[in-house]
Amino acid sequence: MVTGVLAVALSTACGTKFETIDQGPGGAGTGAGGTGAEGGSGGAGGTSPEDCAVSTALSPPYEVTFRFLAGAGPETWLRQDCEIVFAVTSCADDYATPLALWPGCTVDCSDTNPSCMACGACMTSGVLVDLDQPLEVLWEGNTYTFGQTVAGCDCATPHAAPAAHYHLEVPVFASEQDATQGGPIWMTAVDFELPAPGGVVEITLGGGV
Repeated sequence: MVTGVLAVALSTACGTKFETIDQGPGGAGTGAGGTGAEGGSGGAGGTSPEDCAVSTALSPPYEVTFRFLAGAGPETWLRQDCEIVFAVTSCADDYATPLALWPGCTVDCSDTNPSCMACGACMTSGVLVDLDQPLEVLWEGNTYTFGQTVAGCDCATPHAAPAAHYHLEVPVFASEQDATQGGPIWMTAVDFELPAPGGVVEITLGGGV
């Protein structure tokens, strides 16, 4: 049984929200943290400390597909809000702060005359990952910081995630109902680097951390 709290970055109608998932006994509750659009959470790209960097001749951003695979054993479900719920952290800050991987419902902060975007709230759902069909999530390799335009629109600035070491954690649920309302049965974690070999990172959901 795992214990602790995972901060998970998810997109919302107004930017990126950090949801805490309690990994303690008796199931997990969720609570909204600060939003990236309001608080600037999520971190930026840039360069990595020397001991975190990965040598490559390729230029960023490093597009990667996260491929979630079902393991042997019970059914495994993932939570989906605006995006599949998981957290990616970077070696650059000792894996402390979840990165904002998606711009959410925002305009680009570099746009000098944007119209504000109007988006509805995302519905929470459960997604079954079975042995016959892996679930793939494409990440373009950018992280985002958030702010507001002079017109008061929520906006995001992309930063190419540097070639470095990263860590992914994803909460795994036993049923669709648990994925929408309850707590995970375990957390699955994987270390990876950018650029990822072949542009793919595989995460087998069986077992926990």
